[in-house]
Amino acid sequence: MNWVKATAGWGNIHINKSIEGNDLIVNDKKYSNGIGTHSNSVIEYDLPEGYDTFTAIAGLDKECMGHPDGATVKFHVFTQDPYGEKPLDSLNIDLNFEKLGLKGTYLVRDLWAKKDLGKFSEKVSFDIRDHGSRLIRISKVE
Repeated sequence: MNWVKATAGWGNIHINKSIEGNDLIVNDKKYSNGIGTHSNSVIEYDLPEGYDTFTAIAGLDKECMGHPDGATVKFHVFTQDPYGEKPLDSLNIDLNFEKLGLKGTYLVRDLWAKKDLGKFSEKVSFDIRDHGSRLIRISKVE
């Protein structure tokens, strides 16, 4: 079944492979069917009509368990978008490149989320909560 939308906190999501493209191995058992992703990750499916149950196995794969920094994890299944509407105390900020003296195309990265937000040539916009902040890096695309 294909997902509707999928996001990962780091790297690219892999079908039937680990986050780094290797075999999916959990508790020394190799799985040929599964998803390799990194936190924070949300994978959205539209289940077909007539289904009223959902069953899945979730676990940390061998690749993750062998990482020198260790790992902690929580798995959740939601029936609605877990992020929902943006909070009422959020403000949309447009960062206009021309006003910053920037011309051309730039890669914008959220440094705290460790996530590339994409390539932009005129502006980039953010929703920022009241008393919140974002730390971004803007790099010229060659």
